Amino acid sequence: MLRVALTDSMGSPVKALRYSGWIEHWIPDVEIHLLSYGRDNLADLEQCGGLVLSGGGDIDPLLYNRSDVLSMVSEVDKKRDAFESRVIEAALRRSIPVLGICRGMQLFNVFQGGTLVPDIEAAGHPSHRGDKGDRRHGVEIVPGSSLHTACGVASGEVNSSHHQAIERVGHGLRVAARSIDGVIEAVEWEDAPSHAPVQLVQWHPERMDDMENPLAKKLILYFTSTSQHTITT
Repeated sequence: MLRVALTDSMGSPVKALRYSGWIEHWIPDVEIHLLSYGRDNLADLEQCGGLVLSGGGDIDPLLYNRSDVLSMVSEVDKKRDAFESRVIEAALRRSIPVLGICRGMQLFNVFQGGTLVPDIEAAGHPSHRGDKGDRRHGVEIVPGSSLHTACGVASGEVNSSHHQAIERVGHGLRVAARSIDGVIEAVEWEDAPSHAPVQLVQWHPERMDDMENPLAKKLILYFTSTSQHTITT
C-alpha cells in the first residue's frame, strides 16, 4: 500500500474531499494522511512515500518581504504557512516526491526563497479566475522539462482560479510552463536528476471536469510512479 501525505486545504470539507477523491481515483490502493497544524501530525509524514501540497488562501507576504502588499491578499493563515513550511522541510530531508497545487506551488517557491506577484490583474495580466467556478486557459510546456516528460504534451488547456502567481523563481527551481499571457504555471527542480521529483502546478488537476486531460491524469500517475521506491506496506 502506498501512503500519501496531503496537506489540509483548511477550507470547506467539499474542497478537501476533491483532493483525496482525485488521488484515490487514480491510486485505488492508497492510504491518505491528512496533515494540518490543527492535528499537529507532522510526524505522520515519516510513514508516507509522497506529499501533495493542496491549494487554499494567500501566502503571508511577510514571508517574501512584501509588507507593502498586505492590502492585496486575503485568507492568510500564518499558522498554516508555518506548519506547511515544516512539512516541506521534512519532505526534502527525506527526499520524497512532492506535488504542489496552486497555493502549494506558491508556498514551495517562497520556501525556496522565491517571491510572488501579489495580484496578477493589478500587474497587467487578464483574470485567471472565473465569476463562477474555474476559468480555462491554455498553457505552453517547456520542452525537455520533467513536466513535458511526465505529461507527454507540449501544450494544453487547464482550469484556473488564482489571483497570485510566482514572480521570482526560488533557488534551484526553473519554469516548466507558462500561460498564454506569460504567467508562470508550473515549476520544478532545475537539476531534476539530483533530487526526488518535485512538480508544482498553478492549476487544479483535482477538479478538472476532463479527468483524462494529460495535465491532470498523467500528472498524478507520474507522482505515483515516482513514489514507488518509498512505498510502505
